[in-house]
Amino acid sequence: MNVSEHAAVIALNAALDAAGQDKNPRDTHMESLTAHRRDPAGTAGYLVSIKGTSPYFVGSDGKAQHVDIDSFLQSETELRVYFAKAGGIVGKKVTLSLSNRDGTLTTEAESELRTLINNVDFFNASQSNPGSMIFDGYSYSVTVAMGHRSRTIDAEQGSDSEMLGKIGPLLAWLEARAPSLLPKIILD
Repeated sequence: MNVSEHAAVIALNAALDAAGQDKNPRDTHMESLTAHRRDPAGTAGYLVSIKGTSPYFVGSDGKAQHVDIDSFLQSETELRVYFAKAGGIVGKKVTLSLSNRDGTLTTEAESELRTLINNVDFFNASQSNPGSMIFDGYSYSVTVAMGHRSRTIDAEQGSDSEMLGKIGPLLAWLEARAPSLLPKIILD
């Protein structure tokens, strides 16, 4: 790949064009260039700050647009979590999707969830070496997207005991809010 074909260089050039500035690097003082996922739909792009101009967001289409930095950064507070648990004797799968944008997370629940994600160091937890899986054990998948960061951790009972131990409090919180794998029994 040629340097001029790199997405960051294309984004910088688009922002310079939009700002009406010369593309000579000696004449330009770039304050920052950061990769972002801009909205819930996942539009990827770069936030470009050039000294003396408003910041620009340059999408993957190469189009630059002025952005209000406060509104833009507010979108970075978005929290989305997807949880899946499958296996066991029943062999069924249960899923749970939560977001602070669609009303599935109350303010209190969002605060608890953010605390758990930080406490288990979700984005930095190292994946353990798999061991032997437990027959009829459960497998778990947790995806957390906070602003522009996103990570999925997959773990299975027995084979990923170390990882399950690390993220155990988060799993317990999510499991308590997920639908039950077992049918409800009603006795008259």
